[in-house]
Amino acid sequence: MRPVFPQPGYTEADIHALLASKKFVYVDCFTIVSTDGHTLRYSTAQKNVDVFPIDDPDAIVPVTFTSKEVKISGLKTVIGVGVEVDEQEMKLDYSATQEYQGQAFSTAILRGRFDGANIRRDRYFCAKWGAPWIGGTTMFIGKTSTADSVGRSSATIKVKSDLVLLSMNMPRKLFQPMCNWTVFDLNCGLNRDDYTQNGITAGGSTSSLIIPTGITGTGNFVNGVIHIEDADAVIEVRTIKDVVGGNFVLAYPLDFEPGSGVHFSCYPGCNRTYSRCGEYGNQARYQAFEFVPKAETAY
Repeated sequence: MRPVFPQPGYTEADIHALLASKKFVYVDCFTIVSTDGHTLRYSTAQKNVDVFPIDDPDAIVPVTFTSKEVKISGLKTVIGVGVEVDEQEMKLDYSATQEYQGQAFSTAILRGRFDGANIRRDRYFCAKWGAPWIGGTTMFIGKTSTADSVGRSSATIKVKSDLVLLSMNMPRKLFQPMCNWTVFDLNCGLNRDDYTQNGITAGGSTSSLIIPTGITGTGNFVNGVIHIEDADAVIEVRTIKDVVGGNFVLAYPLDFEPGSGVHFSCYPGCNRTYSRCGEYGNQARYQAFEFVPKAETAY
């Protein structure tokens, strides 16, 4: 039987008795914890749900799972034998004005704010609406994988069960001449927003070549990322493959011809070398072994 977690003042026997009576209501509560530790809690109920969360057994006060900001559906419970990774879709519905850390919710998803976030779905039970919640049980735990579709008011994100951690290469840290970290990730420690610049496309910009204005130090943006908004206000994200004459060469063309006057934001990249890390003033966090021979020169 799936383990149950009673709320303060109740026991597991109380939960089992309630379920056996077949006279109860339940609510699904979703918890999203981003890689930077920011926690979001949403419920499927018509009103807010205040409970002691299952994922925080040391909580001394109830937390609120809000019902109005974001609606989440999906993440079914799958019972199976073996170590096959369970991949599912999670749909988020939100308003066009909903924000996350100061930016539109859809923009936050596109910019990777939820990449690798921990997702859990817990179900809580009570005798009837308005009665105290007696306890709950965990229905799904996993991590976000990829964003399949992102719009103004909804998004579909692939979520994989925690078994995906078994697919990690070992050892976790490789002895290699290139840095193990990715620029702006948790281990790198740099804040992406501190390096993000806003600009406008100049005349002659095409789907594969962006001529930027308002951007300083364009040579630093090789391997960086650009977020550009098309005529339908859909933000497209592309990697900057190269910088030629101060212009951005995109690794993959846009779905439209931007021309002039299109706003965009971009942030620089990193080739994961010690010298490049020094340009960021971040060599104290550099994680590589420069004197390891490259594969083509090793004996």
